[in-house]
Amino acid sequence: MTDYLSQSIFQPSIPKQLITDEDRRFFDAFSISIEPDGDDNVYLYAEDWCTAGVLPGEEPKDDIELSEDDLYDRFQEIIRRSNGELSWILKESSYSCSRMRPDGFGGSAVFITVDDVQFCSTSAWLEQRKHEAETGDIGPETDDSYIPLLREVFQALTTDDAGNTLDNETLRRCAADTTSSGKLARMAWKIHRVIGSNSLKEQDGPICRACDGNLELDRTYTLFGIDREIYQCTECEENYIRELTEADSPIERAVKCVGCGNLIIQSSACIFYQSDDLAHFIGECCWDERLRA
Repeated sequence: MTDYLSQSIFQPSIPKQLITDEDRRFFDAFSISIEPDGDDNVYLYAEDWCTAGVLPGEEPKDDIELSEDDLYDRFQEIIRRSNGELSWILKESSYSCSRMRPDGFGGSAVFITVDDVQFCSTSAWLEQRKHEAETGDIGPETDDSYIPLLREVFQALTTDDAGNTLDNETLRRCAADTTSSGKLARMAWKIHRVIGSNSLKEQDGPICRACDGNLELDRTYTLFGIDREIYQCTECEENYIRELTEADSPIERAVKCVGCGNLIIQSSACIFYQSDDLAHFIGECCWDERLRA
C-alpha cells in the first residue's frame, strides 16, 4: 500500500490576541495545530494537511462543509483585524510518498494578503519550464532579465556594417545551412525564436513566431471590458491577440483557456496540465478555483 502525506506550515507567527474562538474552530476543522511562539505569538502548522474541513453543528445536519477558500478568507479576516500589524500570511506545503512514485512528491505555496490570495505549485512551475525549453515560449514566471542582452546579440548577428538587417526569409535560409559557415545564422535564428524579435523586417505585416507566416486579422470582440483583435496565421493557424489597451499594444501569442474556452495571452497563462506533448493552459480568469481544486 502506498501512503501519501501532505504537511503545511504557516508564517509568520500570529499575535495570539488576534485569534478568536471562531478562528480556532476553523483551524481545528483543517487539523491545524497551534503552538506558542514566545509569550505573545502562536505558530500554526498541519502535520497532516487536508484540503477540506467540517465545522460541526449542534446536530450532524447542521455541520458546515469548508473549502480551502473558506480558510483563506478566515486568514484575510485576521490580517484585516490586525490593523496593519500583519500584511501577509503564507502557507507552504510539502507532498511526499512512502514509495518513490513520480506523482508522489512536490510542494505548493499560498500567499495571502488582505485583498488577494495567490497560489503556486512546484508541478505547475516545472511544467511551465518544460514547455519553455521545448517551445521557446517564455512564461510570466521566468526570469527574463537576460532578454535585453539577447536582443543586442541578435542585432549584432543580423546587422551589417552599413546598418542593413536581414529579413526573415534570408535569415531562415542561412540558418538551414548545416555547415560551419551557417553557424552564426543558426545561432541568430535560435535567439529569434526565443525572444520573438521585432528586429527582423516584417514582409507583409505581423509575422507568426511559430512558422514566420503572415498574420491576418480574423475578428474583433470585447472580453472583460477589453477590446481585442484576434489574428490567425495563414500558414499554421496559430492564434494571436492584440488587447487594445493602448495605442501601440503588442500582438501576442494566444492559447485557449481550459476553464472558460476563451483565447487568452499565453505569456500571462499557466499550464494547467500536460498530456503527451500538448500543454493545456488556464488563465487568470479561471485559475484560482481550478488550481485549488
